[in-house]
Amino acid sequence: MNAAPKDTDEGPRYWVGVVSAEHVARGVDGGFAQLCHGKAAPLRRMRGGDWLIYYSPAEKMCGGEPVQAFTAIGRIAHGPAYEFDMGGGFVPFRRDVRYLPCQAAPIRPLLPDLGFLPDKSRWGYAFRFGHLQIPRDDFLRIAEAMGVDAEAIDRAAESDLEARGAVIDEMRGGESDADASSSTRSSRSADRRKARPAAQTELAMDGAMEAAHG
Repeated sequence: MNAAPKDTDEGPRYWVGVVSAEHVARGVDGGFAQLCHGKAAPLRRMRGGDWLIYYSPAEKMCGGEPVQAFTAIGRIAHGPAYEFDMGGGFVPFRRDVRYLPCQAAPIRPLLPDLGFLPDKSRWGYAFRFGHLQIPRDDFLRIAEAMGVDAEAIDRAAESDLEARGAVIDEMRGGESDADASSSTRSSRSADRRKARPAAQTELAMDGAMEAAHG
């Protein structure tokens, strides 16, 4: 069995979420992702800038016509998972996603080329947990079948890294300004502490002279 891709801080990671086609369409229309019946954990595993592909086994959550296709692709937006009240006591967690235009890609023609599905006779077993990380090569094969250009994915990833770098630089600049301000305040405080004993000495001398002339 192939080892799971390592979770590193270098570049985007690639995920598959298992959701009915009906619910995928709602997510694409609303610009959000919702996984594993609204659980927070799978959403929190993903970082802003990661990529998500949806696999839909069927049209509806409780059955309906079989689909067995990859049905949507998008990039996870920066920001945390958040709760959304859908009414009736159901408050699932969501993440914002920037979806790309695509076409559904049936999984069966892709099976021979997908490394994250080593057992081709039991390929559905890999989707049982509803959310899994896959290698970049497999992601790009699926994206190509969905009509999404791999170069466009790379450009989006590079743009995201540049944006993240700019934010980090801005934060560091703010920290430097804060450090400088703190240093100035500390220096002023030290000057006041140095001045205080001198002032106290002068007051003591004035008091002694007044006592001597009283």
